Amino acid sequence: MKRRLVVKAFLSFPLFALAGAAHSQQITSRVSKATWVYFGTYTKQQGSLGIYRSLFDPVTGELSLPVLAAPMHNPTYLAVGPQGDCLYAVSETAQSGPQGNEGTVHSFRINQRTGALTPLNSKPSAGAHPVYISINSTGKYAIVANYSGGSSAVFALQPDGSLGRLTDFKKHVGVLGPNKTRQESPHAHCAQFVVLNNIEYAYVVDLGLDRIFAYQLNHRTGSLLPLAPPSLGLPPGTGPRHIAFSTSDYRAYVVGELNSTCNILQVSKSRKGNLEILPSTDQQPNPLSTLPKDASSALRQLNTSAEVLVHPMGHYVVASNRGDDSLVVYRKVNGQLSTVGFIRSEPGREIKTPRNFSFDPSGTWLFVANQEGDSVLFGKWQGAETVFSPKVAPIFAPVCVEFVEKSS
Repeated sequence: MKRRLVVKAFLSFPLFALAGAAHSQQITSRVSKATWVYFGTYTKQQGSLGIYRSLFDPVTGELSLPVLAAPMHNPTYLAVGPQGDCLYAVSETAQSGPQGNEGTVHSFRINQRTGALTPLNSKPSAGAHPVYISINSTGKYAIVANYSGGSSAVFALQPDGSLGRLTDFKKHVGVLGPNKTRQESPHAHCAQFVVLNNIEYAYVVDLGLDRIFAYQLNHRTGSLLPLAPPSLGLPPGTGPRHIAFSTSDYRAYVVGELNSTCNILQVSKSRKGNLEILPSTDQQPNPLSTLPKDASSALRQLNTSAEVLVHPMGHYVVASNRGDDSLVVYRKVNGQLSTVGFIRSEPGREIKTPRNFSFDPSGTWLFVANQEGDSVLFGKWQGAETVFSPKVAPIFAPVCVEFVEKSS
């Protein structure tokens, strides 16, 4: 890497004010409060050392220089409990467990006043290379997706937030996708809890099988009951990676890593919790490409899409492209989703392999984990016209961004 990140001071740098007041009036945000920002990373020699933390002021746009919050190996995905007092991280490795072939899950207590992380405990993840973690609505269970293990695992969470026993484990089986290099085995890439019609479900996205597995969570036992049918297949070669829900209109969006698509799903009206592919029409093609219409065949072969999110206000869906190095912005109008533009690099704030990205709790700011750029880019949300600050957060190989509101 270019240099070792050594932080000895707590510095701040301002964001500039952005134009576009007319556009801003279309976006209604929640009350803005000072916020702790936690960054998951890939750790490497002369690089990141674990989870980093900054303090962000969404009113002034000031972000403090990141400091190391918790040393650990490859904390590539983070999740915050519903009360904002616990942070959970996967360690994307395969050296834990009795056989030395599992990753690790870590729990931390958050001091919401200082931002400090206090380690609680850790557990083997029940599979190799965990890449995603989600906490359920009551804060009593965590679900983990193990990529190389091709599995998902549910852990009970203790009253103090620490990890408890394994309450469920699902090993994925099925017909592999056509990509012989990337779909040579099951690869769970996302496992997410969501509440629909007062029932809590878990959806696990498998890149290798081109499928989304659906379960109902038993809040008493922590077990997962497969729905009927138990999974939904996507077009062969999609390589589904992440899923994002819009609970206001019972839609879900799945980014296809291998074919650069955004797939639109709807919650079945006849079956509780089941997902269905939204039929394509002239007004609503499905799936939508994450790339520009004029993208070359070479770029289409190179590009891999990474993250998909619904803006907190529900009017936009955003996905990231690694290869094209951009974020595609879709706008939702009268239930129809269409591409409105792309957020791209500018001199001094280049996008290089955008991985996970996130909106701050107010929905006013966009943060992008710029993995190969060794930085986190951030700017005031203006849809496809979003411009990043010339000041960036220097972090080696960042891959995930999570927020916790600061307490006084």
